[in-house]
Amino acid sequence: MSEKANWFTKHPITVTEMQREYAAKISANRAAGLKKFESGKYTPFTGFPVKKFSKICDFTLELDPQSQLQIAERVVNPLQELAKKYEISAIFPNKGDQPVHVAFENGLFPANIPEEQIKFVIQWLESSKSHIGRISKILTKLTFKHDTLVMAAPTSYICAGEFGNEQGSIYRARMAIETIMGKAAGKLENEFGEGAVSGIVGDKRYHDIFHTSVMRITREVPASQLIPFAQEAYATIGEDLKREPLQITVSSVYVGRASDFHKTNAPWLVVP
Repeated sequence: MSEKANWFTKHPITVTEMQREYAAKISANRAAGLKKFESGKYTPFTGFPVKKFSKICDFTLELDPQSQLQIAERVVNPLQELAKKYEISAIFPNKGDQPVHVAFENGLFPANIPEEQIKFVIQWLESSKSHIGRISKILTKLTFKHDTLVMAAPTSYICAGEFGNEQGSIYRARMAIETIMGKAAGKLENEFGEGAVSGIVGDKRYHDIFHTSVMRITREVPASQLIPFAQEAYATIGEDLKREPLQITVSSVYVGRASDFHKTNAPWLVVP
């Protein structure tokens, strides 16, 4: 029995819960996306506010060239053509937006945490003492599937449609990272004493999803254009992914401020 299958067998309750949560997140996001398309009421994407994202530590899975090429050919390019057909103003990975990647885990800092304490935590996380490097090494070169399209406003994405065997390693890595982030609070107290602000915590919104953003709508569009656009995207791109899931491979793991990731990969999208 493989290690992945063995983990699933040993943790049936966790597996059942995660399977339910994955399915619920996809259903809820699709319904919310359709509601926004039908009403035409949503906030267009205008950029990444540096003030917000400087208080977030990113754990991002960067993808190898072949994975990026597959996503471009089978999802991004046809989605861009459909957006052009229905006159949808949007940006796409490597076409106005940053390269495709998996938003894996976020660490959230308190709003009132001093800058020096953020730097201390991130430097510790990046160091060998935190063991984040070991987790990154395990994740690198692993291959996962994306088989589901979720159309929403302003951001649409592709994702793993279920919590299958391969998602076991994702779950364990996320739990390990959260444990390490918990240890960072103790490191802060040791370093700054009574002046330490409560440390970094995991963003629970990422626990039930494994996804890659593929489009961000940048202007308001009437429902008369949005609805047929989404319908055709599901009927073509969505069905293609179901028939033949994308196999994506991790090339590296970024650990650091979300704002720095944006500045490096899409500085034109960074806003105050």
